[in-house]
Amino acid sequence: GAVLGCLVVNSTPTAFGSVGVPTVTLASVTGTQLAPLSGSVALIQCILTAISPFLMVIICGKGWKALKGMLPLTLTASLSFTVPWFFTAWFIGPELPNIVGAICSMGAMLLAIRMFNREPDEAYALQIAGGEEEKPMTVGEGVKAWSSFLLIFLLLLSTSNLCPPIHNAIA
Repeated sequence: GAVLGCLVVNSTPTAFGSVGVPTVTLASVTGTQLAPLSGSVALIQCILTAISPFLMVIICGKGWKALKGMLPLTLTASLSFTVPWFFTAWFIGPELPNIVGAICSMGAMLLAIRMFNREPDEAYALQIAGGEEEKPMTVGEGVKAWSSFLLIFLLLLSTSNLCPPIHNAIA
């Protein structure tokens, strides 16, 4: 189930994968302007991108019933990825949509889990080995864990069209 789920949802973001290389390549081969092409691609993929989390839960949960306990979290995952993903592709370009969508989605999911998952259904609850609960992660530990991801994001952002001096120097 997990392999099939990954295959289905990994088919969605490919146009903006590898920091937008497929879309950038298409624009350069066809002579199309990058920004309008990126927006059009996002518009075409928007519905499939939005339903991907639902498909993942249905496939991995072996049916529609899996959505019963997961609907608020699945909806949060869908909207928190798709909305920033779409606007980033539309207004910034193809290099950052997947990264911006992922960062927004991870943050939203952390908040949603705290809000919606206070008393998890026993069928979906994870058992902690040894019966010991782990101490919560500190902000410093969280920043350290996300630091490589954040540095990559800042590097890509600073070399994108949003920072013309750097972008033009390396383009």
